[in-house]
Amino acid sequence: FAELLDASPSLAYLIFANPAKFLPLLDEAAHGAQ
Repeated sequence: FAELLDASPSLAYLIFANPAKFLPLLDEAAHGAQ
């Protein structure tokens, strides 16, 4: 999360403010990238 905060503070804030919405999408993307 710290790296994301450094790279894109606005995106990091959105994820932090709405974890139920964004974390499943990131999890799905991570599984797809493997």
